[in-house]
Amino acid sequence: MDIDHNTTFGRRILKVRITHLLLISLTLALAGVSLASEAIFALHFACCVFTVLSAWLIVSWSWCGGRVLGPYGLFLVAALLFNGGQMWICAFDSTASLLHSDFDPGVALNAVILVTESMMFLHLGAIMTMRPSRIGSIHATDIEERGTSRIGWFLFAIAVVPAVMSMQSATQAVMLHGYFALYQREVAAGMDAAPELIARMLVPATFLIFAGNLKKPVIRAFCICTLVVFACTQLFLGVRSAAVMPLVAFAWLWERCVGRVRRSLAVAATGVALFLLPAIAIVRDVSGADRTSATFLLDALSRIDNPAEALVYEMGGSMSTVAHTLDLVPSLRAYDLGASYLYAGLAIVPNVFGDPIHPASAHGSLAKWLVENVDPVFAALGGGFGFSFIAEGYANFGWFGAQILMVLLGAGIQLLANWADKVATPSRQAMVATVISFLLFLPRSESVSVARPLVWYGLLPYLLVRCVAAWTRHSRGPTSS
Repeated sequence: MDIDHNTTFGRRILKVRITHLLLISLTLALAGVSLASEAIFALHFACCVFTVLSAWLIVSWSWCGGRVLGPYGLFLVAALLFNGGQMWICAFDSTASLLHSDFDPGVALNAVILVTESMMFLHLGAIMTMRPSRIGSIHATDIEERGTSRIGWFLFAIAVVPAVMSMQSATQAVMLHGYFALYQREVAAGMDAAPELIARMLVPATFLIFAGNLKKPVIRAFCICTLVVFACTQLFLGVRSAAVMPLVAFAWLWERCVGRVRRSLAVAATGVALFLLPAIAIVRDVSGADRTSATFLLDALSRIDNPAEALVYEMGGSMSTVAHTLDLVPSLRAYDLGASYLYAGLAIVPNVFGDPIHPASAHGSLAKWLVENVDPVFAALGGGFGFSFIAEGYANFGWFGAQILMVLLGAGIQLLANWADKVATPSRQAMVATVISFLLFLPRSESVSVARPLVWYGLLPYLLVRCVAAWTRHSRGPTSS
């Protein structure tokens, strides 16, 4: 059966790879035609092309056996939503305004083409490294389970108090001044930032506890309650991504370790999100008692004509960072030539450089540079537009270089999934779930924002488990299992 499965997969993936390469060639040709056409007409045509290709990306991935609820599948959906959601709406409604018509049609067209090509090359990297899925039962020895559980409980113990204090402080701030107050607080540096950094270990620690105690329903329920409380607190604060991403990652972890998530539960959760998330966007700037008023929340919901469309349109606004970057680089700022990735790597290292501010923070992010040049007043108030992994690729190496980075990123994410499939141990699954929970921020962010969490909260706890397991085996002797 394995031979038949591998043969079927081999035929399918070969067809997908060939078709995808042909589609890339076609989109490159269409991009040339669109750029030579009238921008306003070509803009709607390009949105339609992107919509069709979006369907191809998801369908081709599923046809080859890839799951949407997987590392690459989830990243693909997030990247499409945040960088191209508005194009879907404009493709079906020619009267809809792309990016609120804030850009010249020529700039907007260039942004649409860059996003389209980037998604195609991202997918190319994933399908070129895709392997037959070997998902099965978790392979865990007693040593592996205990090591995963012990490290999870240890990290949870040191993270829970700072996490509670951080959420309490944030709650007081938004009750007094609304959601925007979270970004107007003084940013801690050096040792003062330690409690906040430790607090972020709460979710990864919960993943480790869950993966290491799969046969204990009480502990599993405890982990679920912890994540739900954390998510509800983040939603109350108005930080929707920090609430949703860990739950999505946990859904993947559940499927890997326990079984398929019930379809009815998934549909119900999606329905709640479609109504709740747009409403939170409306009420999160409100302070005082109105934040806890069900009447106020229902009134906010009633003012949304189409919650699903409103949510997709808002999420797709991250494409504006691509348009702004195209407009400003290299005319106002020279290509970074890899500098932003270098400082992202440097951010992984703790601040041992002698200065009170970490060199990565002192250098500044592309997101900060963008808002300071586009809207200085908003930047002075602590506001920002976020950024995009596509915009970062272009800001470093231009059109051509960005596509090479997309191929490498798609391949890297899928190689991580292959690694998780190869030996399905609890610690590996917990690590990948943690990586997913932070990696899903990248479509609307940049590498410096996710590099440290991926290593500190994903890789290092996994290495701790491996060290504990190795030490335990050594102490028990060669006959231990």
